[in-house]
Amino acid sequence: MICDIQSEKEFDEKVGGAEGWVLLDFFASWCRPCKMMVPVLEKADEAMQGEVAFCRLDVDALEDLAEPFHLVGVPTFILFRGGMEKGRIVGYHDSQTFLEKLRGLMAEG
Repeated sequence: MICDIQSEKEFDEKVGGAEGWVLLDFFASWCRPCKMMVPVLEKADEAMQGEVAFCRLDVDALEDLAEPFHLVGVPTFILFRGGMEKGRIVGYHDSQTFLEKLRGLMAEG
């Protein structure tokens, strides 16, 4: 199940305080590629259940949380482990490509 980060406290608990893998989707409600990635994320969440926690953060609603990550655009997916950034995936990707990129980042990290 994909969680929505609604506050700094939730971010600290679900991303910063997590020991395992967490993929955080930085998105905007007005962004068409972000909307197109929702089913891709849902498939990835299903395929990697137990391996990675999937979360989303609206960059407009939580601008102060998003700003320190110096995002070039949305959607941007940042993979964390133990609260540390391990890699990024930027833009729209089909399900297969997205899973390949995510697994590649996990193998490196």
